[in-house]
Amino acid sequence: QEFCNSGNDILAINNSFYNIWTSNKTDVPAVNDYIHKEVELFNPELIIAFNNKNFLLQFILFIVLGMVFNVLFRDKLINYLKNKKVIINTDKLIGKECIVTKEIKEFSYGEVKVNKKKWAAYSNDHLKIDSKAIVEKIEGVRLKVRKK
Repeated sequence: QEFCNSGNDILAINNSFYNIWTSNKTDVPAVNDYIHKEVELFNPELIIAFNNKNFLLQFILFIVLGMVFNVLFRDKLINYLKNKKVIINTDKLIGKECIVTKEIKEFSYGEVKVNKKKWAAYSNDHLKIDSKAIVEKIEGVRLKVRKK
């Protein structure tokens, strides 16, 4: 079915647009209903926010709602934040092979090269220069390595 059957339909639509532009009223009831549609939204904060005289009421409502949401959602938020483990690129180094660039004596620091980057490292073993090792864990900016 065609939208416009005659020139009268086009004229009615043009008149509707002109009336919308000038007075927000049209001859088409469906358009009027769309323009003047009332939004049924119960939002007490917005109602109070438009009344500048009631700052104290706004503040009290803020405190009360803050306490209510704190009681209702505090435990869920804490569990969500605690259980979140952040994975960073350096975690990928664990288990990788590295080459010792400075000698690592037992329980002292040396240097290793992993993925073309040099890291400070320590080990429970004595590792000589150019020997291969495996990254066990990362502690801050130092790697704990073991003999391969």
